[in-house]
Amino acid sequence: MASLQALAAFLPQQGPYHTFSQIALSISDSAFQNYFDGRDLTLIVPSDDAFSNGSSNARGYNFNISDTTLMWEVLLYHIVPGMHDLYSGPSSDMHILLPTARSADLDKNQPQQLVVQNGLIFLNQRVSPKLIDRMGVNKTVIYCIDTVLGFPSTYSWEANNTGLMEEWKSFEAVSGGFEVDDYDGITVFAPADGTWTVQKFVNQIPTGQLRDVYDNHVIPGVTVWSPNFMNGTYTSASGFNYTFNQTSSGHFTVTLNGTTVSITRSDILTWNGVIHLLDGPLWADRSISESGPNSSSAAAPSTTSGTSPTTSLPNADRTEKAGLTTGTVAGIAIAAAVALVSATIVLYGLWRRRQRHIKVLERKEGSIDGPDLPTTALRTSPFTSSNDLTRGSRSLDNATPDVSARSISPAMIEKRSIQSNSFASTSNAFPSSERLTC
Repeated sequence: MASLQALAAFLPQQGPYHTFSQIALSISDSAFQNYFDGRDLTLIVPSDDAFSNGSSNARGYNFNISDTTLMWEVLLYHIVPGMHDLYSGPSSDMHILLPTARSADLDKNQPQQLVVQNGLIFLNQRVSPKLIDRMGVNKTVIYCIDTVLGFPSTYSWEANNTGLMEEWKSFEAVSGGFEVDDYDGITVFAPADGTWTVQKFVNQIPTGQLRDVYDNHVIPGVTVWSPNFMNGTYTSASGFNYTFNQTSSGHFTVTLNGTTVSITRSDILTWNGVIHLLDGPLWADRSISESGPNSSSAAAPSTTSGTSPTTSLPNADRTEKAGLTTGTVAGIAIAAAVALVSATIVLYGLWRRRQRHIKVLERKEGSIDGPDLPTTALRTSPFTSSNDLTRGSRSLDNATPDVSARSISPAMIEKRSIQSNSFASTSNAFPSSERLTC
C-alpha cells in the first residue's frame, strides 16, 4: 500500500470497513502514518459490525470505541509486518506465531504476538473470528474478519480465565511463587487441572521444598514461545536446564532433570510473557505415594540424571533455598564460633590453673632452681596465624572470630522502555493489485 491515506480510501470501496479506516486516520502520530509507506504488510481488518461488538474479545479491559488510545492499541494488534498467506501454514492442529506492530512488556523489547492456525484460526480469543474476505493490493495482504481481536492481558487475568489453572494458582499461593506480573518477560509451565491434585501433592512434599518444585516450572526474565523451544538453552528458576523434543505429530515434550511431561497446550499469551500447559508437574520421577512426608528427595532435583545446574537463580525475588534462609545459616555460623571461643577460654583457664599448682608443689619440695615456667605457652589455635608464631605467644583475650553473614537482597527487575520495533519483510506473497477469493 502506497500510504495510510491510500489504504483508508481503498477499504471502504471493498465493503463495510469504514470504522477501521476512520480509526487509522484519526491517529495523528507521524511514526504510525509512516509505518505504511512502502512496507510489506498483512492487515487483519474487522468489519464495522465487529467494532460495534468489540467487547466480545476484550481481555481484562473495557472496549470503548471512543477511547482513541485504546483503539490505537487495538489497531496495532491487527497489523503484521511482512506478507503472509495464512491459508498455507502448518497442519490444522499446529499453529504459528506472528509478530504484530504492538509493543508489550516483554524481554528484549519484543513485540506482542498473534497465534494463528492454518485456515486463519486465531487462538487465545474468546470468540473465534470468521473470515469475510481476503484481498491483496500492492504490498499489502488484507484479511477481513467479523470480530475484533483481543490483545493479551496480564498473567493474572489470563491464568484466571483459561479454566485449566485452578490447581496451579493454588500451588503458587502455598509455595510462595513469583509476582509474575512484575516481570518483563517470563515463561510459566503450568500443570493443567485434572493432571494433579495440589492438596495430595503438598501433603507429600516437605514444606521447605515446595518452592523448589515451583521453581522447576518458571523461567523468569525470558519469554520462550513454542517455535523457539528447539533453538536455545533455557534454564529454570531452580537452576536446571530444560530439554524439549518434538513428536512426529508436531507436539512437544519437556524434560527437566530426568522428569518428562507432555505440553498439552502451548503459547497462551500474556502481556509480559507466555504460559504452556503440561500433563503433570515437573518433579522427581516417582509417584507421590512412594515419597513419605519427611522425604527430602521428593521435591529436590536429582543430581544423578546427568544434568547439573548451570546458572544461579535468575531474577529470583526470594532469599530461601533448600529450606534454610540466609539468616539461619548466619546464626548457625555465629553460634558455632561463640562455642569455640568459650571452649578455648575454659581450656586455657584450666591450663593456667594447672601451671600454678605445679609451681606450688615445686616450691614446697624446694626444687625451684630454674626459672619459673612461662605463664603462656606457644601454641596454635583457630585464632593463631603463622605470623603469630614468629612473634611468640598470643593472648586469647583478644582472639575473636571473624564471623559475618551477608544477607541476599531480592533481585530487582528494571523496567525497560518499549522501543519501536523493526521488522523484516517477507517475500511478496501476492501479485500487485490482485484480488483474491476465499
